[in-house]
Amino acid sequence: MKTALVVTSEQLGASAAGPGLRAAGLARGLEENGITTTIAAPAGSPVPASIPLHPLSSLRQAVDVADTVIIPASLVNRFPEVLHARRLCIDFAGPYPLEAAVSGASTAVVDAAETSAAMAISSADLVLCSQPRQIPYARALVDRRCPETIVPNDRFLIVPFGIPTHARTPRTRPATLPLQVVWPGGLWDWLDPKLVVTAMEHDADDVTTEFWGAQNPDPSAPRMRMVDELRTLVEGSSARERITFVDWIPNTEFDARLCNADLAVTFDNGGIEAEHAFRTRLLHALWLGVPTIATRGEYMADLAAEHHAGWTIPPNDSHALAELLTRLAHHRHEIEQAQAQARTLADRFDYATLAAPLAHWVRDETAYRMPQRPQPSLTSRLRRMLRKNP
Repeated sequence: MKTALVVTSEQLGASAAGPGLRAAGLARGLEENGITTTIAAPAGSPVPASIPLHPLSSLRQAVDVADTVIIPASLVNRFPEVLHARRLCIDFAGPYPLEAAVSGASTAVVDAAETSAAMAISSADLVLCSQPRQIPYARALVDRRCPETIVPNDRFLIVPFGIPTHARTPRTRPATLPLQVVWPGGLWDWLDPKLVVTAMEHDADDVTTEFWGAQNPDPSAPRMRMVDELRTLVEGSSARERITFVDWIPNTEFDARLCNADLAVTFDNGGIEAEHAFRTRLLHALWLGVPTIATRGEYMADLAAEHHAGWTIPPNDSHALAELLTRLAHHRHEIEQAQAQARTLADRFDYATLAAPLAHWVRDETAYRMPQRPQPSLTSRLRRMLRKNP
């Protein structure tokens, strides 16, 4: 039986965010497709039932015995021992160099992020993307940062983010209350939560909003400027009495809290980051039957609107958002119709189904493998360095 090692640097458990939830989901999906799977995570992390945990402190030992190692592109520089893997699968589901670029990071930081991502992709036997738009971007990174490396199209595989495996929490919110809007994701610098505040000032008197994610529990996560800017905006807003901040919702409480909302929202400024992103909190909301409103052009937002499970608005259009919120507050039947469509759409994102092509690749002895001595490149130089210093 083939084996896989899924690597994450995030402490799993009640406070896990997107990267940790994806690692656990991929591991469960591989197990359900007949691949014996281990998760390498910080010591003490609770892991999905029947899946063993290997501490990151001795990662090389787990790498040496696994048939395939799966690791986010952003972690390869931190854990270069994964380059010793028999077969290396790089998870590029979250295009982090774009997040650095649109959040105002320095040129040096963006350059470093692009180079590390290109190096990781160039080292891979397989690259996972969460949606089709990410593949051309990944290839462009390699062309720009590792131009001597050729990454063929068949080295990419689409594996979206998935839904939880536990039972859904039933919705109990009465329709007679004010329209409750929740921002369920983090308040990241590259997003636009200020749009909600501005829209509520225009009109939307029958709307209340909760912003979740004001404080990431991961101590390694950088402090977002957006949090302070948003708090300042709310303090001076005429809608401040109808807006609440929540530091972080533990995963054990997330479903019940979100089921008490009428709508889940997330907005951005449009552009390249939004085009290549996959907003996982939108998918989670849809799975719970909570319709979404998000910026037009983002993959999950557009999919929800296409299936009548949510609505989209143009970037930065607070008037369009105010008009939509006011209409939905007074025509609740539109939300009720979208709720059933939301659950139907989300059911397509079960990790057992999503991970099936990846499991097939792990089992396939003829699948592509990185040559022992690739053409000279940043990646091959790093590999030679590791062989000299095992």
